[in-house]
Amino acid sequence: IAYTVKETRKASEEELTSLAMERVKRAMSMGTVALEIKGGYHLNLEGEELALEVISSLAETLPVEIVPTLLAHIVPRDVPRQDYVKDFVEKFLPKFKGKAKFLDVFCDVGAFTVEETEEILKRGKDLGYELKVHANEFKSSGIVEIALKLGARSLDHLLHLTDEEIKAIASSETAATLMPATSFFIDEPFAPAKKLAEENAIIALATDYNAGSSQTLSMAFVGTLATLKLKLLPEQVLVGLTLNGAYAAGLEGRYGAVHEGYVGSFIIFEAKDWREFMFSPGNEVIREVIVRGEPIRAKRVHSYL
Repeated sequence: IAYTVKETRKASEEELTSLAMERVKRAMSMGTVALEIKGGYHLNLEGEELALEVISSLAETLPVEIVPTLLAHIVPRDVPRQDYVKDFVEKFLPKFKGKAKFLDVFCDVGAFTVEETEEILKRGKDLGYELKVHANEFKSSGIVEIALKLGARSLDHLLHLTDEEIKAIASSETAATLMPATSFFIDEPFAPAKKLAEENAIIALATDYNAGSSQTLSMAFVGTLATLKLKLLPEQVLVGLTLNGAYAAGLEGRYGAVHEGYVGSFIIFEAKDWREFMFSPGNEVIREVIVRGEPIRAKRVHSYL
């Protein structure tokens, strides 16, 4: 993270916009029709403002729905810990109110403590942010119970969960957003998805696309991992990639289903059975991508003479 912060701070607004534009377009070509983009790689007030401005410009330029999130990622090495938490609460949160839909906090080893996370989340909630938490990626920290009490929209990662935490998540309206590509890339255990499913938790699936631990933009690949490694049923995977994914991003009622009143964004598979994409890693199974009623990608037809 520290290396990516260093490189991100070097980049101009034009460079950041160009890179982000390229990545979002690539994600669109792979079937993504709405997505959340987080800041959190500048770690200072001016940089995070720039990141949110870039995200806003993408949302105005591209046809996909983009949800902006302010991320309290890590404490910078050159700022005293207590001072940075104080600044985030007193300066970052008020300044970006209305510019970011969600506030997310990375609560884990090497990031924010449970106490720091609770302080940031409570202030964010008071200011009107919807809440997310990077939770239990490396160990069960105790943040799950607090996040649920504060009404977090989603808990992300959740590689390490106690049985009590699984039951608590399942009895809440908080989505468990699982990111199997991260486990795949950094060779960590996979989240206990089957136990969450057995308790009827809301399971969403995401790429966690980032420089350090998951460099895939393919939701189809995430679906494959969710089927083969998380041991979810194809139906559960489909809902996690669509309906529940939209819910975790605050887009429920508009995205995640082909239904009257929803935005006309969807993909068309070139397959005899919709489940084929879950068992075809690396294969091209998407024929067309439709965003807000307009085709943004159609598979080329090759003629071999």
